[in-house]
Amino acid sequence: MKKYLFLAVAILMMTGNTMTAQTENVPEQRKAPQTEEQMIQKRTERMAKMLMLDDATSAKFATVYGDYLKEKMECRKDGKEMRGQDGMKMVNKSDAEIDEMIKNQFAQGHKMININEKYFPKFRQILTAQQVLKLFQSERGMKGNMKGNAGKGHKGGMPNGNMRQQGNA
Repeated sequence: MKKYLFLAVAILMMTGNTMTAQTENVPEQRKAPQTEEQMIQKRTERMAKMLMLDDATSAKFATVYGDYLKEKMECRKDGKEMRGQDGMKMVNKSDAEIDEMIKNQFAQGHKMININEKYFPKFRQILTAQQVLKLFQSERGMKGNMKGNAGKGHKGGMPNGNMRQQGNA
């Protein structure tokens, strides 16, 4: 009788282990894409944590930073629309089309700079100068990360904005 009881317990334990192993090997379900609001909230929380803001400052910062991110996202959307379906591909483009693309890039760059200039005094009312610098430097870094350049280094410039010599180093 003890043998059968031991055998039953052993079988139960083995099937329990295989069941958990099967559930562990199931691929994770893909996460639903985040809404723009969710992305803004997560980035705001990360930035407030990185800048080590207290609760009161963080609340003020969240409103301004959220508006800032919305404007930047809108500007990027406008830039994608200007580039069209084929993006930056030069295949079969005339010189006039390429000239227009370059001018559109300049225009978008100016819009981005104008957004930064618009929000600088707003951030400065809430943050120290060093925190604002860290915010803008981080934004530049996030832009690179969003394009998939994370960990690939910076060609021509260091993350802190200093230029480095190319070639004989």
